[in-house]
Amino acid sequence: MNQTIELPVDELKTALAGLNKVVSKSSHLPVLQAVRVARSKSGAVTLQTTDLDSFLTYRTPEPQAGPATALVVPLEALKQLVKTCPAQERLHLTRDEKDRVKLRYFIGPSSVEKSYEVPYGDDWPKEPPVIESASAVNDAFKRSLREALDCAGSESSRPVINGAYVDVGRRSGSYLVGTDGRHLYCANSFTLDLHASVIVPSRKFLLWPAFAEDGDWTLGLRPAAGKERAWVQVASARWTFLTKAIEGQYPDWRPVPPTQQEEFTHVILNERGVAQLLESSPRLPVSDETNQAVTLEVREGKFWLKGRASEREAWTTVEIATASVQGKARSVRFNRIYLAKALRWGLNEIELRAPNIPLVFRQGGRRLVVAVMGEASSAVTEPPGSPPPTSPAADSPSHPETTAATPPSVPPSENPTEERNPMPATNPSAPRHQPPINGETEASPSALRAAVEHLEAIRGTLRELAAQVNNAGGLLKAAEKESRTIAQETESVRRTLRSLQRVQL
Repeated sequence: MNQTIELPVDELKTALAGLNKVVSKSSHLPVLQAVRVARSKSGAVTLQTTDLDSFLTYRTPEPQAGPATALVVPLEALKQLVKTCPAQERLHLTRDEKDRVKLRYFIGPSSVEKSYEVPYGDDWPKEPPVIESASAVNDAFKRSLREALDCAGSESSRPVINGAYVDVGRRSGSYLVGTDGRHLYCANSFTLDLHASVIVPSRKFLLWPAFAEDGDWTLGLRPAAGKERAWVQVASARWTFLTKAIEGQYPDWRPVPPTQQEEFTHVILNERGVAQLLESSPRLPVSDETNQAVTLEVREGKFWLKGRASEREAWTTVEIATASVQGKARSVRFNRIYLAKALRWGLNEIELRAPNIPLVFRQGGRRLVVAVMGEASSAVTEPPGSPPPTSPAADSPSHPETTAATPPSVPPSENPTEERNPMPATNPSAPRHQPPINGETEASPSALRAAVEHLEAIRGTLRELAAQVNNAGGLLKAAEKESRTIAQETESVRRTLRSLQRVQL
């Protein structure tokens, strides 16, 4: 019987680029640093890797004749070999008489063979089935998933927001949501046929551009059952990515302000205005490289971008002359990182409200809500006769309904007057209570300097505590993986002992 599996090098290069984003980096379980190459009874050839939390499978386009078989090959050895082979070369994998994996290729007319030992190659983890029918998704979902994951958190102390939330709990449609507590993204330009909402963890492979370009996607879900966590499956033409969903209840994101009933100034940017902002924003002087505060301002019917290095310096202003402005004069101060992110995603409509109400970037069914940093430092006068903007309908399918309540980033406030702006008015990495930017304070300059120094000291302490918490989380994850490794190695030893007990002398 022909137990050999042939792999074209050009296909291998494509497959290994994706498989490398999932393969485990842990050395405790060598089999997880390998690739499982298998041929089914129908002749379909697949390559798979796993880190126990995720499974990634690549399907070659051409079937091969032969019996069903499976081989495990060290990923690093396969990568090094593929680098030196021409694209038209074909590698031949088989198992020798010593149960080692043998890899054969050609250099001109001469053949070269290499053998590899893969410990516990027969103990490849079993892939859990996806028992719910998959739902086809469109290109809007692909884009929104990447954008939601880009807005997700990364702190080990808050794992529930470290992914994209697929919310199917409303009749108005399905939503994709991502937040880290400083900005919140939501999109609803699609409808999903899933029976439950799920939190998709942030994984490198999901953000890989080649995966998005690999044909149409389907999204499948295996709901949690007992102690078994939910699994999410995302499949394309050649790839199937299966990963554990994040456990826990995602925060109620819908009440995050502002509401569409609140008056706002509406700014619409054309391509020239977007390009001007993207070019100018990174070059503006800022007083703090952490917060990178810039100001968007509407005055006298014109739209301005402003920044300065300190309160003693003069403003550097850039007029966005091609912007369409509707509404009264307003000024909002926020982190310019979010400006660049929104504009690169095509969110070219901006809603400016009061200086302490979050800023909104919007386009179609996508929205990015950004925390502001308190009042801007220059007075803005409203030009006479400015017409108020027309608010989109609150129940429009492209604009998710919102009400004034607390966002996922902060606990509910006991003061009803604070419910209007639950997103932090300043970047959380900055001190929560800063002196007014316009200098309106009764304290003396020396008292201000002392207060600022004291806040800087507090900031340093908080950063150290955050680092310690992250380190502790990393140690806990390492301990958990090591525990799983020991359990699997113990089971392997038990199987070996049982097989030895059956040996008769």
